[in-house]
Amino acid sequence: MKKSILTIALAAMMLFAFVACEPSSMTIKQENETPSVAVMATLADADYYAGSTELADGKIVSATVTKEDGSTVSVMGTLTLAEVVAGENVATFAYGPTKSQTTVNAIVNGVGVTAIKLDTSKAVTEFTKSTIASATAGEDVVATLVFADGYEIVAESGDVEYAFNGIAGDKADSTAVVATLKDGTLTEVEDLKAEYAIKVTGYEPAKPVVTVEWAIQVKGADGTYADGEDVSIKYNQSKSDIVSQIRVLETTTTDGEETTAVLKEGTDYVIQGIPSGKLTANGTYTVVPLVDLAGEQEITFTTQSGEYTVVDSIDWNSLKVEWAETPANLKVGGTLDDSDVKVTLTKLSGTAVSSSGAGAYSVSYIGIHSFPETDYKANDDVTVRVKVTVGSESDSKTLKGTLGPKA
Repeated sequence: MKKSILTIALAAMMLFAFVACEPSSMTIKQENETPSVAVMATLADADYYAGSTELADGKIVSATVTKEDGSTVSVMGTLTLAEVVAGENVATFAYGPTKSQTTVNAIVNGVGVTAIKLDTSKAVTEFTKSTIASATAGEDVVATLVFADGYEIVAESGDVEYAFNGIAGDKADSTAVVATLKDGTLTEVEDLKAEYAIKVTGYEPAKPVVTVEWAIQVKGADGTYADGEDVSIKYNQSKSDIVSQIRVLETTTTDGEETTAVLKEGTDYVIQGIPSGKLTANGTYTVVPLVDLAGEQEITFTTQSGEYTVVDSIDWNSLKVEWAETPANLKVGGTLDDSDVKVTLTKLSGTAVSSSGAGAYSVSYIGIHSFPETDYKANDDVTVRVKVTVGSESDSKTLKGTLGPKA
């Protein structure tokens, strides 16, 4: 299975050359030179077929040995590897005088199997329900393994496994015989297969088992849909804002294989129970199923009701920031705090947001809000940016003012 097969005569010649050249080829340093340790060998011919054991007892080959100091030397030596597998292999390469041989690693490329060819000329490809019941898959089939470079060999016994593709193990339901390469060391292709068609006469295939299920799903804040979630909208939003977050997912399972489809609101189902106009209070909705797309079965749900929550969130458009009636720290030497400004902020419902208690706002400043006398004097005009924060949300406003004298 070697990519380039050496004859016995050539091997003998190479061995002779190795012995004859041993003294000079091993003298790789000058007198008084510090010895350099060998670190790796690069083979002149590094490709072997996966599955080959021709290197198990060692093989005389040529290689370039790289030293620790970067120097190289071409030598003959013995390459040893128990069995070549597909892909990269690490073999040992030994060279030098018999009593003081140097051994280093060498990379061997295992040329892997990329395809299976099936000869079914002598195989049975037509069965009846009774004959296939006791038939052996792949009987009298000859499988050929095709390597990446086009080289072919007939598969050995046990390399390839055969099976009828009948559903749930029913041979009579089969339409083909599938051949799978069992020995994973021969290939880098995951689950390498081939198949050939068969025919089963006098047999009525079982009708596929089809089940259909429907689930009401709600879009979350991250944009993904999930079963059984509640809908959340802002105060004064409408029914359409709730409906836009709800979908019905249809899952059809045919003999274990699932397919999904998103049904259309108003055609396949309708959502009821939500008042029209601006919504200001929490409520419950119901998904009313219509006939499905095929017209064969009504949509049914385990649960077809859900809740929606109206959140009276902050109306940042209502934010106003003004100077307090007497801003005590708007002066030379002063540092502004939250007592120096007046904030007006409401929720979407018009409810005022307080400066204390649950859900209160807080005031801070962005940039300059302290006025040392080294930099400012009375009657200087200043601009400050006031930041108002509620929970994780914030907004800011700019105020202009005139500094008073230092107290």
